[in-house]
Amino acid sequence: MCGKDNSIRVKEHMDFELFKHIIDDAKKSNINAFQLSYYGEPTLCPNLIEAINYIKEQIPNSFISMNTNGLILTPKLNKNLLNSHIDSIVISIEGNNKEEYEAIRVGSSWNILRKNISNLREMIDRGNYSTKIGIMGLNVDNVYIDQELYIDTWGEYSDTIFTRNSRQIEAKIEESIFHKLLPCRSLFGQMVIMTSGDVTQCGNDWEGKVSYGNVKDSTILELWNSPILQQLRWKHILGQKRKINYCDTCTYKADPFRKSNLTKRVS
Repeated sequence: MCGKDNSIRVKEHMDFELFKHIIDDAKKSNINAFQLSYYGEPTLCPNLIEAINYIKEQIPNSFISMNTNGLILTPKLNKNLLNSHIDSIVISIEGNNKEEYEAIRVGSSWNILRKNISNLREMIDRGNYSTKIGIMGLNVDNVYIDQELYIDTWGEYSDTIFTRNSRQIEAKIEESIFHKLLPCRSLFGQMVIMTSGDVTQCGNDWEGKVSYGNVKDSTILELWNSPILQQLRWKHILGQKRKINYCDTCTYKADPFRKSNLTKRVS
């Protein structure tokens, strides 16, 4: 199920000294929003808590989020995450029930997942933590999220529930004339830094095929304002994104972050 299973890029954790270098540079550039996951499982990173703590120490007003499959959100890890003051934990769940979930995520346990999320919710409420829980339901081939059932299943645990389409589903959506001319906000609102320090033009470029620099060689602001990236942005603005390498085969036919919010938790 996981896209990284078929990925050819090196599977590794980012060197922690490189991570600190990035955060130190981000501080100088007044950047305060960070997502600590990129097509991998952040809870497997041995420096995850240390990384969150470092951001909060250097940039106290930062907003930190991560996406996880939730399968190893043990009570110990949950406590450490909450004490690190992470702002948002989004848990990705496919399928509407135990049978569908375990058929899609082979080897995973629906019961363990529910237990982990329930424990996280209980710890947040009991300790009055500000961390928010998001549940992301992914529509995959032949298994679409039943919105009412999803709310009944996860509403008591989460602050927000939303759905997204898989790449396979997005690829089947007919692209409208409007979207052909609409710039992708990835180029204007986010920077993706891979474990090597390479910066890709888009969060959907799993393999990092299109890179416009490395944070080891340039500052974040230099990369953000680089001629290469500026040229890509102008092509998007002028409606020429389908003439750009990788953008020409992008499967997303809408905002790449398109999601449908279903509900918010009622305390």
